[in-house]
Amino acid sequence: MLIKPDCIPCLLKASLAALRQVSNDTQFVTTVFTEILTLPMVQNAQWDITGPEMYEQAIKLINKNSGCLDPFSELKQKQNQRALELYPMFKAKVAESEDPLVAAVKLSIMGNSSDLLMFENTKDLESLANGALGAELPEGVLRAFQTRVAQSGFILFFGDNSGEIILDRILIKVIREHTKADIVYVVRHEPALNDVTMKEACKVGMNHTAELIDNGIEGPLPGTIIPRCSGQVRTLFKEADMVISKGGGNYDTLEETRSYRPDIFFLLLAKCYPYCQAFKTKLFDLVLAM
Repeated sequence: MLIKPDCIPCLLKASLAALRQVSNDTQFVTTVFTEILTLPMVQNAQWDITGPEMYEQAIKLINKNSGCLDPFSELKQKQNQRALELYPMFKAKVAESEDPLVAAVKLSIMGNSSDLLMFENTKDLESLANGALGAELPEGVLRAFQTRVAQSGFILFFGDNSGEIILDRILIKVIREHTKADIVYVVRHEPALNDVTMKEACKVGMNHTAELIDNGIEGPLPGTIIPRCSGQVRTLFKEADMVISKGGGNYDTLEETRSYRPDIFFLLLAKCYPYCQAFKTKLFDLVLAM
């Protein structure tokens, strides 16, 4: 999906957050932020790129000026630590549900909020989880998801943010109870916002749940552009019986590949108005789409 006017304020907010992570120097933050404001996509309404490509340009400027290649490193650690603390609760809710696969899908999508740190009160987060478990998903797409899981010999799973990877791990474990499929979980090659790299994935034990590979993309791209991926990922993308994509960044970029892979299952939250339009949902609804 190409960027919309709504994407520009989000870019500026994320850029400022990244700058605050690397420096408390107001002059430095102001100087680099001003440089971001001069980027073509901001100045000249460059609407023919995806959100992740837009973010990549800003991240490169921040990395170059700060010398820090992973501004959100500390935040990612905190997100994963918080998620690990809550892992037993999430796992129990899935195990106790009438349909563990459906429950795991819903919680995995809920995890796309990546805001676990906002819920210091576990009861509040438990309430959020219960709300997600009670949400409705499109029946046709859900049935197609269940059928594809049962029939697949190889599943390719594109991961997204730190924190939510814990819920992806639960989903993959449940999928393994329904199929003997080989499952490969793809992470970012380079740090991009709070997305998962091999470092974070291994620290939360995803390497014990699925085969881990990185996407091979050179540059801090918070998404997946298949032609820029490694040869290994491009081959697996073609050969997979099932492709699961988590998060908005992966949706924005992989949606552009529908012409030769129309059967991708997208799992994300409708975090913004353009997503609500695209999926015909309300803000922050769970999205399971093809």
